[in-house]
Amino acid sequence: MKYMIFWVVVITELLSCTGRKGASDIFSDYLQLVHHTEIPKGTHTYVVVPENIGCVGCSTHTIDYLTTHRLNRVTVICGPSNAEYFQGGFYPVLVDSLSEIEHLNLQTQNVAILATKDGELKEIISLQANDLDSTLAAYFGKP
Repeated sequence: MKYMIFWVVVITELLSCTGRKGASDIFSDYLQLVHHTEIPKGTHTYVVVPENIGCVGCSTHTIDYLTTHRLNRVTVICGPSNAEYFQGGFYPVLVDSLSEIEHLNLQTQNVAILATKDGELKEIISLQANDLDSTLAAYFGKP
């Protein structure tokens, strides 16, 4: 009888976990479905500049920072109105025409840095107005 209870608990746990997706899976699915790409191997950084929500000053400041500094292994995800700032620039740009990334459970309702490594999302840093400069400098270093 105690073995039966053990197996019921194990099977219940397994079934309940299979329906949940982690942030890495959510981001990976987003990249595949919306942009037909995947998280690259090695280290890579995505900078999300939301189109419809978040701090406009944070978005503007981050755009200025990115367009005046040459950073390695960075891809920008933004809406169509922000994409024009990056045309002919230093970075690949993934244009999110329907602002789908803003509606995912990824803390990207403001400007965000998504750090990846070997095909997995490792860290999400949501930028705030009061520490924007220090966070950008700390993450990317002083070019």
